[in-house]
Amino acid sequence: MKNIIVCMKQVLDPEVPLSLFKIDSEAKQAMLPKATPPVLSPFDENALEAALKIKDTQPVAVSVLSLGRS
Repeated sequence: MKNIIVCMKQVLDPEVPLSLFKIDSEAKQAMLPKATPPVLSPFDENALEAALKIKDTQPVAVSVLSLGRS
């Protein structure tokens, strides 16, 4: 059986208005209000969907790999 590995990560929600973003100049990163949780990258969601479509037609195993801060 073949394996498909899909890499996924959490990102800042791209649907959040830019006016809510703040820049932490010391950490050099964008920050959102604490009430705004991160979301899965839309590109990574597409990759997972493609892997699951392949699984529907072929005998493969799909694994998701994610690294980063929790």
